Amino acid sequence: MRPQEVPACYFTRNFNRFNSYLGEGRWRDEAQPPGPPWGKARPPLQAMACFATNGQGVAIFTPSATQPWNFGPHAGGNSDDPAAGPCVHVAPIDRVNLGPKSTYRYRYWLAVGTESQLATRLDALWKKYSAERAELTDP
Repeated sequence: MRPQEVPACYFTRNFNRFNSYLGEGRWRDEAQPPGPPWGKARPPLQAMACFATNGQGVAIFTPSATQPWNFGPHAGGNSDDPAAGPCVHVAPIDRVNLGPKSTYRYRYWLAVGTESQLATRLDALWKKYSAERAELTDP
C-alpha cells in the first residue's frame, strides 16, 4: 500500500490561505510554514480550498481521499505568476496497492470563487457524491 495523490494540485503562491471545508458555509483554518515537508490536514467533508488575499479561492473535492491531505506553501514570497518558482500545494491522499497492470480510477472536482460561492458548490457536491469511492482493478 502506497500513498497516491488524488490529485496533486499546485497553484500560484498568492493562494496562500488554506481552509478545510466543514459544511454549511463553515471553514477551518489550516496553517503550515513553507515546505516541503507538507502539512497534514483531515478535511471532514473531503474538501479544502486555498484563497488569495482578494477573496478568490480554488477548492478541491474528492470523496476518494482516505488519508490526511498534504498541503502548504512552497518557498517564500507572494506571486501570481504561474511561471514563478514559489507555489502552493494541496493533495488529497488515498493508499493503494498498485501493480504493473493496475487501473486506478477516481474522480475529483475543482471549483473557483469566493468562500460563499465555494461553500454552496461544495455542499452540493458532498450531497451528491460523498459515497463515491475509487476503483482499483488488477492490484
